[in-house]
Amino acid sequence: MPDEPDAPSADAWPILVGLLRTESELTASEIYEHWPAGVKRSGFRALAKWLPELSYTGRPERIGQGHREAPFRYQVVDKENEGGESAASAAG
Repeated sequence: MPDEPDAPSADAWPILVGLLRTESELTASEIYEHWPAGVKRSGFRALAKWLPELSYTGRPERIGQGHREAPFRYQVVDKENEGGESAASAAG
């Protein structure tokens, strides 16, 4: 399969998480453009296919409608810090 060499490597997940924690709510194009220099990057089409597959697991979370005016955007939600813990941290 010709697209297979462009598939994201196992090392791509921690890089994606780090990128989304630094710059939240990025589109697939923005993720591709902001990928760290010097780190192997998959092709855009492979990345654009991989992101929705990951979002079905809830990590990263996908928001938006998927069209020009409201493209899909991706963000990492820290499940441990949701709900009461966040409110308690903000108050304290």
